[in-house]
Amino acid sequence: MLDSGQKALCREVMLELFRNMAALCDGLVSEKEKQLRLLTLQREVSAKSHSFPFTLSKILNRKYKLHTFAKYERNFHLSKKMKLCIKCGRSFSTKSNHCHWRIHTNERPYKCPEYGKSFCQKTGVICHKKIHTGERPYKSMKYANRFITNCQLTFHQRIHTGKLYKCMECGKSFRWNSEFIRHKRIHTGERPYK
Repeated sequence: MLDSGQKALCREVMLELFRNMAALCDGLVSEKEKQLRLLTLQREVSAKSHSFPFTLSKILNRKYKLHTFAKYERNFHLSKKMKLCIKCGRSFSTKSNHCHWRIHTNERPYKCPEYGKSFCQKTGVICHKKIHTGERPYKSMKYANRFITNCQLTFHQRIHTGKLYKCMECGKSFRWNSEFIRHKRIHTGERPYK
């Protein structure tokens, strides 16, 4: 089994591999064939990543043949598979990848019946409807504040509990880890998005 550091390294290498494969395929094959090839690679990597180390060169040098994935379905539990978006490289569970794809296609099938505002996911419209009904089911334990989503409550509680992400270099604090990571790049000079 992999320790957490090895898993993180493996994931980063795989993401880079998928991005490179997607770039290599551009213009050479149809979009459908490219998706099938990347799915084949994705399933193979998912299967092989459970036993470390594995050689990337072996995977990269393999000639990718289009085939069904039935043997992978039988041999590996679905929740252990890594699903990657071929457009942006983000990884997802089986169902959420389909929902994520709607971001790239701008598909928004769920609509608010009152205002017509549309959403990518059903949860978006359910949460939005609470604005119209005034429902605020999440209550702060210390204060009278109520919130529409659990996420909003968590955000609010971080203000009071002091569970903030603090930069040791400049002392700035952040409510979310993602904000903190973005801020740290100021000090490191890292520019991951070119």
